Amino acid sequence: MEPSAALVQRQKAIRCIYHADAWEAALQSAGLSAQYPYLVQAFCEGFFFDFPRLLLSQCPPNRPSVLEFASHFCSIVKAELEEGCYIGPFNQAVLESLIGPFQTSPFSVIPKPCRPGKFRIIQNFSFPQLTSSFLPNPSINSYTYAIDFPCTFGGFAVACFLLGNLPPGSELAIRDVSEAFRTVPLHPSQWPAAVVRLEEDMFCVDTCAAFGARPSGGVYGFIQDAALDIFRHRGLGPGIRWVDDHLFARVLQRFLDQYNEFRLSLSRYLAGRRH
Repeated sequence: MEPSAALVQRQKAIRCIYHADAWEAALQSAGLSAQYPYLVQAFCEGFFFDFPRLLLSQCPPNRPSVLEFASHFCSIVKAELEEGCYIGPFNQAVLESLIGPFQTSPFSVIPKPCRPGKFRIIQNFSFPQLTSSFLPNPSINSYTYAIDFPCTFGGFAVACFLLGNLPPGSELAIRDVSEAFRTVPLHPSQWPAAVVRLEEDMFCVDTCAAFGARPSGGVYGFIQDAALDIFRHRGLGPGIRWVDDHLFARVLQRFLDQYNEFRLSLSRYLAGRRH
């Protein structure tokens, strides 16, 4: 499909891998609808990241690593286009006519540690740190605050407490969500602040949450908090997560009643959530 038509179509029908109807039914069944009142709507319309409304386009160049690892950068961009996360390419004039002024955040290509030949692209949403006559717009991240996107995290102390209190013979499973942030659709009003620069006058609209944007962890965490609460309601647990890594424990049946009593006793001392 021609990029301009694809962009207009996406504005009318958000691409989202999460099935809103199924989530709505699961939340209602678990009595969680009031706790996650906007989740289903966001699956249908996209998530707000508090990105700013831009009055002036700003397109700083990418970092030198993009040229250093050009073949890897191109393959990553190709995959994003094929997945439907990126829409484009457009030149600046055409893109401005479709979405108005926009801002790009410089790309870097970072080799993944312990995985030779694998690379991650990161956008520096905190660039520029200082404005100037050449870069008058503040960074996209400067408009956002992590505290506005709270979620729970199974940190080191939480994991140690969980593991240290499991009965003998318990089993663990750890599951990772592939490209977790990329599963989160952006509301179309957020797209101008998430445009990506490929070349001198070649741009794509990124329609998904990106690694480097301050709200991404919290917005994705909000989705996964809901998922874990649904699991717990259905008796799947205990379970915790760290970003996109999920740890599930399974207790031997002969210890189940004793362990559930232990968990119930904890609930008398622990109330609410710590974000």
